[in-house]
Amino acid sequence: MKLSQDQKQTLQGAALVIGANLISRGLTKVAVGEKDPGEDVKKNYEKLEKPDWKIPTWLFGPAWLSINIAQAYGTNKLWHQPSSPQRTTALGVHAITWALFVSWSPGSLALKSQKRSAVLTFLTTAAAGACVYFGSKVDRKIGLAYVPMTIWGLYASAQSAWMAKHNS
Repeated sequence: MKLSQDQKQTLQGAALVIGANLISRGLTKVAVGEKDPGEDVKKNYEKLEKPDWKIPTWLFGPAWLSINIAQAYGTNKLWHQPSSPQRTTALGVHAITWALFVSWSPGSLALKSQKRSAVLTFLTTAAAGACVYFGSKVDRKIGLAYVPMTIWGLYASAQSAWMAKHNS
């Protein structure tokens, strides 16, 4: 069976999301240095003081699924654009965003640092906002693909700052 160019690009985008999540999970496991990191992270998070206006736990799964799909679409679309100075800049910003995404769980949750979590959340949100700006200079749809992560990040940044202040 021969795949069309669109099908190949869809598979590449899916591989990017799956790969980034597996790397993040592996780094989190190394940071925890023991059993399944998910359980340790979950127990630690449940113990923390959170604001009344916190993001509902049930929303994380669907929100991050949507964010990951949008990010994969935007990054993959950018990757397949013709070479240009704008594309090069946007690719650099996207790479920074993905690096922050991959480092967030091991850097904040697994190491149990609310201050580090807040800093990484702010940086990831700023990087996502930069993806909106620089991605739009290449193709409007690329920039729009990072709007969900930027919106989520703005709210998460406020929550992270509150949690860092109240859980130090």
